[in-house]
Formats: sequence, C-alpha cells, structure tokens
Amino acid sequence: MTEANQGTPHQMVGLQRASDGSDGRDGPDQLARLMELADTSGMMLFHSTRKQSYAMVPVGEGSRVLAVTSDEVGDWLGQRFYATYGVPPSAHALDVAVRALSGKARFGGEERDLFLRLGSRENSHVVEVDLGDEVGRAVQITASGWTVVPSATLMFRRPSAMAALPTPAPGGSLELLRPFVNASHDHFQRLVGFLVACCRPSGPYPILEITGPQGASKTTLARVIRALIDPSLATARSAPSNDRDLAIAAHNAYLLSFDNMSQISPQMSDALCRISTGGGWSGRALYHDAKEMVLEYSRPMVLNGIISLARRPDLLERTIPIELQPIKVRRSEDELWRDFGAVRPLILGALYDAVACSLSRRHLPEPTGLPRLADSAVWVHNAEPSLGWPPGTFINLMTEVRRNAARRALHEYDGLLAALICLVDSAHSAGGKEWKGTMSDLLTYLVKTEVGGLPNAPSGLGDLMRRLVPALAEEGIDVTFDRNRNTRFVLIGYRQLATEGVD
Repeated sequence: MTEANQGTPHQMVGLQRASDGSDGRDGPDQLARLMELADTSGMMLFHSTRKQSYAMVPVGEGSRVLAVTSDEVGDWLGQRFYATYGVPPSAHALDVAVRALSGKARFGGEERDLFLRLGSRENSHVVEVDLGDEVGRAVQITASGWTVVPSATLMFRRPSAMAALPTPAPGGSLELLRPFVNASHDHFQRLVGFLVACCRPSGPYPILEITGPQGASKTTLARVIRALIDPSLATARSAPSNDRDLAIAAHNAYLLSFDNMSQISPQMSDALCRISTGGGWSGRALYHDAKEMVLEYSRPMVLNGIISLARRPDLLERTIPIELQPIKVRRSEDELWRDFGAVRPLILGALYDAVACSLSRRHLPEPTGLPRLADSAVWVHNAEPSLGWPPGTFINLMTEVRRNAARRALHEYDGLLAALICLVDSAHSAGGKEWKGTMSDLLTYLVKTEVGGLPNAPSGLGDLMRRLVPALAEEGIDVTFDRNRNTRFVLIGYRQLATEGVD
C-alpha cells in the first residue's frame, strides 16, 4: 500500500531546556539517550513498500503504527525521555533522533505491508478489521466465523480522524438496519450488497449513489454507512475539487463519503473511477521542486445528492444507485442515533457473518452473467446464504442496474440510439452485415439526423463512442474499431445479446 509523504521536523512545544541545562545544541549525550530509549522502549522500525519510514510503538495496553516523521513519534519519544530523566530533551536533539530513526527504518528495517481499517495478507483468506480502539483490538474473519482478538497481526495505520468501531456482537441480522433506510426492498438489498462489498479486502470497489428529495435523510444514511464501515470524526465531507484532493482523502480514510453533491465534472468522474478500481495521483510534493508524491489506492465510496450524479458511462458502470423516499414520520436525531447505537454491534456481527460466508464459498464456480466489478459481485454472491437471499439475487440486481445505467448513458445523447439503428438497417438493406466508415463519416451522419449533445470533432466522437460501447451493447448494438495503414474505421452492427443473470 502506498503511503503519502508526511511530516515536518518535530518541536516539543514549550520545552525549552535540555537535561544538561544547555541551549539544546550540544546534542551528543541526549541523542545517544534518545536512541537508546527508542531501542529499549519497544519501538519497532520498518518501512512501507514505497520506502516510507514507520514505527510501531507501545501505547497503553496496545500499540500504534505511526509515520516516523509524524509529530506523534516525536511526542512519544519526548515523553519517554521526560519520564526517564525528569527533564525534556532539547528540540534539536529530538529532531536529530527522529531523523536518525527515519533513516534506520527506511534502510535498516523490514519492508511491511500497511493497511487502513481492513486488510488481508495475500492468499491468506483471513480478513482483519482494525477496531480503532486504544488497546489495538481487531476482528479476525475466516471461513469458520469471526472473533475479536487482542491485537491485529497486520500493520494498520490510523489517520488522525479515524474513530473506533464498537465490539461486534453475535446473533444479529442486517435486517436490523432496515428501520434506518427509507427505500424500497430492492434498493435496500443494493445497500446491503454494497456494505458486504466494502468488506472485501481488496478492490475494485463499487460506488454507492444515494439520491432522494430534500429531507429524505440522505446525509444521515451516509453517516450510518460510515459508522458501520469506517467511523470518522469528520462525519461529512464536501466533494473534492480535483484529483489530488481526492487521492489525499483516500489516503486518510478507507471509506470515502461526499455529501450534498450537485454535479460531477468529467475530470472528477474519471478520478472517481480510478479510485474505485485502483489508481490515484502523482505530482510534485509541496515545498519541493523535484520530489514526486505518489498516492495510489482503491476505495469504496458513497456519494449523495438530490438528483443522479453519475452521468458518464464508465462511472455509471461502477455505481450502485439507491433512491430514498420522503420520510412520513420523523424522529429526533437523538432518538435515531440512540436506536442505531443499540443495534450497531449486532449489525456489525451480521456483516462479518456475511464476510465469513463469502470466504467459505470462495472455491465455488463463478456464476455467469457477471456485471462490471465482477470480483465484488462474486464476493457478495457468495455471501447470499448468510443474508437469507435466493441464489443470484445480487447479480440479478446488478444486471438490472447495468441495464438502467445503459439507458441513462444513452439518454444524455438524444436520438443517438435511434440514429445508429437506422444506420445499421440501411447497411442491411444494401446487403451488408454492418455499417463501416470513419469517425468523420459518422459525425456527418449524426449531425444530419440532429442527434443532441455530440462533440464537435471526430476525435471527440471517437472518445464518446468508446465510452458508450457497453451501453450500446446492452441495447443490441455492437461497436468495434479497426484501422488499415492510413485510416481508422468504426464498424457498427447488431449483436446477439447473451443471456443475463443467474438462475
């Protein structure tokens, strides 16, 4: 897992004098003592796969994984020095010690995988969830079930805004979530499927889109989802303005949730797709002319707004939409969160039961008719016995979602489907199997038929047609691209739709 470049030199605020009474610049004796304390106080140094320095330090009854260059490591080491010698170290000695520890971790420590909230070792078939509490407990989930363990076996880092999950309880059901979701039965099942998909230890992940009228508790539902998957002190976040901000948000949270969105730009749509399937951002690090910062993640996401937000075909294919209905009988915030808090551990336990069920069925043959994000779909499909769903429920739901997404994608370009059908029919009438021409030919034809929303240039139309290939396929239109030495062609014809769904 990629970790962000972090940190500035540490300063112990208000600690002015060193233990020897100097101005803090003599250093050698203090530095030796600080390094000795790091060695003898249980600090374990290692580096991430991107060579960033980390330390696992004992805190209370548990331990924490911290970036060596974070303020917390300096505070931890300074506190140990003060507890041992009765005086604070000089800021200079502390800074030099931290820099030395960073180098030791990067060049002398083991390379370890880092995880955020949830993870699994490759091919281990054991999922661990960091509860985020002070003692470092975790939930281990296997094909046999789940259990709470005193400490995680994986290295989990904890951003400053991370909050704790409650201890899960056995004997619950995900139906206990139903009173907090004002949606139809099918849309509630979509939500449950999304929650189970969030617990898959690796991406790609779906994007949940929550829509509904004002006052339908869209923000509240997003907070409920976050409370079950990845609680945070920052309960609501506005949409990022660029892909760099989105990547930073993905560094600091396992579940991304963006509130009250009104639209998604084409650039942000592409960025959301990258985070869903695994991607990120690279660019110049702040305050450095040449140093590159790389942030790369795959994250589940929740978007909410009054109207549908996903427009572009590639984002639509990754999105699970649910629509909330107007609330007829309201209850106070205090009552809602009190009621939810009472069943939250039981819902969590049921969610982990579903994960265990999915793990136990991982060797079964894959079903047919898989939608986009097939790995997530199979993961939820394998959990269906635990959910009490008939086999194939989730894949059939996602097949319908995909068909609706295709219609939504084509709806943005008024008359396009009808125009393409006429084009293929004319080719058939002339004795051909398909229409063949250049993008310039196709653009000229579509402009004459007054199709709305088209790009002005053939290259733009080519990009659009490539994005619409899955949507057109859902409507029985097959689009392929070819070229000879000098010319690029597009071929458009009818296709035989494969049987969808699961029996």
